[in-house]
Amino acid sequence: TELIDWEWIRDDGRDILKPAMLNVLARGANTAYKIGGIEASFDVLNPRSVRWAGEHCAKLVKEVSDETRKGLKQIIRRGIKEGKSMPRIAKKIRPMVGLTERQMMATANFEERLIIDRPELSRKELDRRVDVHARRMHRRRADTISRTESANAVNEGTLQGYEGAKIEELEILLGPNPCDICIGLASRTYKTRESHGILTAHPRCECCWSPL
Repeated sequence: TELIDWEWIRDDGRDILKPAMLNVLARGANTAYKIGGIEASFDVLNPRSVRWAGEHCAKLVKEVSDETRKGLKQIIRRGIKEGKSMPRIAKKIRPMVGLTERQMMATANFEERLIIDRPELSRKELDRRVDVHARRMHRRRADTISRTESANAVNEGTLQGYEGAKIEELEILLGPNPCDICIGLASRTYKTRESHGILTAHPRCECCWSPL
């Protein structure tokens, strides 16, 4: 795993994500402005918003890369224990970069089941099926990150907009399929200035803030 330039991933990933995060944050803030009766547009390049986007993107990229590194180490250890060559291990982990540790192990287990259950498959066909499985996992992972981080940015922008509109108290509006965590959070009211970082409560959380 040391062959992967993790510092490049962290630095460039943060720079790529930051403008998109600010755009989504601005949408949330402008919606809050309208609710609060403010006709002006939210200045998303204010120091507070820029700082939040930079710190949040850096944290996100670090979490994703650290989770990937952890999973790759498990796959490499497993490959060495099974006596696989390093070129074979390298080929095996290539499609897994970006997945969570759990998803990587699921993909590795999928390959092992194919080897046992379908011994007639050629190595080329085996690799193709594993690659398809990994791509499916990537799409699921990307969708989860996209939905969750978009919601994070909208909620942060909404809070900053409500603060600008002098709205001091909020409640949580539950998403379509609320979990026990969200139901518990929605059972009380919140001070706007103290609500940062509460939502999203978990991956794919669809809850949002509403003024009282």
